[in-house]
This record gives sequence, C-alpha cells and structure tokens, in this order.
Amino acid sequence: MTLRMIEGFELGAIKTELEDKYAYYDGSTNDAETGRLAGRSQDFIQLLTNSLTEQNEWFIGFGIRMNTLPSTKKYVDIYRGAARQCSLVFERKGAAPYYMTIDFYRDRDSSALAVGTTQLAAATWYYIELYVKVDPSAGAYELRINEIQEYQASGINTALSGTAGADIFHWTGAGGIWSQLTDDIYILDSTGTAPLNDFLGDSHIIGITISGNGNSIEWTASSGANYTCIDDAWNAYSTADYVHSNIDNELDLYTFNDIAAIDVPGDIRAVQLTAFCALETAGSRKFKFAHMNEGATGVNIIEDEKTISGAGANAAKGETTILEIDPETGIAWTLSGLNSSQFGFKIIPT
Repeated sequence: MTLRMIEGFELGAIKTELEDKYAYYDGSTNDAETGRLAGRSQDFIQLLTNSLTEQNEWFIGFGIRMNTLPSTKKYVDIYRGAARQCSLVFERKGAAPYYMTIDFYRDRDSSALAVGTTQLAAATWYYIELYVKVDPSAGAYELRINEIQEYQASGINTALSGTAGADIFHWTGAGGIWSQLTDDIYILDSTGTAPLNDFLGDSHIIGITISGNGNSIEWTASSGANYTCIDDAWNAYSTADYVHSNIDNELDLYTFNDIAAIDVPGDIRAVQLTAFCALETAGSRKFKFAHMNEGATGVNIIEDEKTISGAGANAAKGETTILEIDPETGIAWTLSGLNSSQFGFKIIPT
C-alpha cells in the first residue's frame, strides 16, 4: 500500500466520530463547513494522525482556506514517533491587508530552510502538496501550491532528531490551534508504483452512503432492515441502532448510492472504507472488510484484518481500509466498477 490516509470530512465528520478515527482530534461539534469543491470541510482545532508506518519519503496534500489571516502561526508538523522532524509553517506577513506564506523548517523554533513567495489571501481555497524525504544528510523537500512548484531542495538535513524517517502528521498551531478550513487530505508514501508514489495533484474526496441491503445479510439488526441501522447521516453515527454479530464468518454486504459521472472528471485513485465499531461486552473480536461486484458471484475479502477491543459506545473505534485497485478486476477503479460494487464486513475467527 502506498496511500496511508484519505480524509474529506464527508462522512462521520464531527468531533465524536473524528476522535474515534485519529490519535487526537479537537474541533467543532456542529456541522462541518461547505467543502472546497463540493460536500464539506472542517474548521478543526487539531488533527493528529495515528502512526502510518515509518517511511523516509512522504507526499501529503490538502486544501486550506483561511477565512481571516491570523497573527498566530499554523503548523503541519511531521514526526518520527514522539520526535518532531520538520514542519510546514503558515506565517502572516506584511502590513494590512496582510498575506500568508508557507515556509519549510527543520526546526520551527529556529530559521526556515525555505521561505515561500506566493502570497496567500484570505477567503480563498488553495491546494497544498508537500514531498519530503526525512533524512539527516540526504533529505529533500518540494512544496507545490495549486500544482505549481513553490520551492524545492535536496541533499540537506530534514530530520531534527538526527534519525531518518517519519510516521505521524499533526495539523496544529501556536497554542495548539490550527483552526483553518481544511479539506481533501491525502497522505502517501513512495513505496508503491505510479501513480501512487508521487504527487497526486489537486484531489477531491467524495463521500458515498449506504442505499440498501446487498447479496449477503447475516448480521442481526437492532431493529428493522440491516441497512437502515447503519445508513447514518454524515454528521453522526448512532449508538441506538446498529448491526451486530458474534458468529464466526458471518457476512453483511450493502449497496451504495451511485456517483454521477459529472462529479468524477478525473481518475479514481482509491476507495476508502470506514466502519465505526464497538463491542457489546468486554473482550476482543476481529473483522475484515468485504467487496462484491454486483455482476459477479464471488466475494472478495480484504486482507486487512481489524481488531476491536473494549466494550460500549465509548469504546467505539473508526476503522478504515484503502483499496487502490478494484478487488474484482485487479486494476484501477472505474466509475462503473465503483457504482456496481457492494461493500461490507465479515467476522473473523479469533
């Protein structure tokens, strides 16, 4: 896998749900804001990823819109474990009317390695992409704004700790406050094959929701049809209705609402599945995501096993898996292939 994270704030996108997906999240408990191209974005306070598995080279992309230009600095910090390695810093400059630039630091408490020249205005969306190789001697970086190179360098020290590698990303700021409209985040490493080992360019994340029961319904609904128990609106999953199972190999599949061709003008780079899970009683259970094409007879079980521990709604965990290729065809996703897909989950024996 090369894509490690996708977040468009389209589904399960307020404070409670995002706290269940990430190592740390703090933000609004209300509805998200209007998105960059469509859908929704978030004006969160902080977002700290889980460990995405240590690698030396990373690409990240995200949309940002500053409704006002704050006097406090905003950071995207890159860590190896608990050690900060390097940072993108959004800094207000000039005199009223102010502007912001994006500068690159090894140590954001010292001098910048690169100072941006593009003047970012308030109330305007920009798509930011960073390539960074985190290494104490052979490091490199390149920043792009709206797909145009802002700066780049190589053969330098980009590892503040003195050790190569990074695995955690933190949107934060002075006083721990990021608080800028953010949308369409991707994070990938460089271990895979093209095109998923390079800048993806301006990317748009679309959320799709469950529309009905699929070809296999074996889990038990809390009430009514299975799909109506988990077709929650974007802004909250429900702890009052759900599907549940404690029987090995039980499989549920669901149909999803189609995406219109007009909403997908480019290639589909990947599909991310998300499930919010909890145990009814203390213990541990495993599951895997599943896929089936409506024109096929076989079910594709995704080999990315998930373990859920704890008990009760307060122990809920947002689990995701990213499918870079269509499991049915073994090649890149097409819109027709996605629209004819069913997705679900299967209990795995412990």
